[in-house]
Amino acid sequence: MVARDLDVPLDRSLLRRVRETQPQAALSAGRRVTNLRGAFAVVGEPPEQVLLVDDVTTTGSTFDEVAGVLRRAGAATVYALAIGRED
Repeated sequence: MVARDLDVPLDRSLLRRVRETQPQAALSAGRRVTNLRGAFAVVGEPPEQVLLVDDVTTTGSTFDEVAGVLRRAGAATVYALAIGRED
């Protein structure tokens, strides 16, 4: 819905999980960061600008990890949009 409403392409195959992780919700803030290290890889070449969309964010660890992977693969700008926030 977000891609359609913004009239931008949707690419669900750009990222893939390369390592299983524990569910983030069950972990402390500090453990969430280390839990995701090395868990994602970029498939192909990312576009210059990427908008990440996730259903919920708490600490931002998922966004941070995935944005870093995308930037290292060549994305110049990575934006993040969370539909909800958990406190």
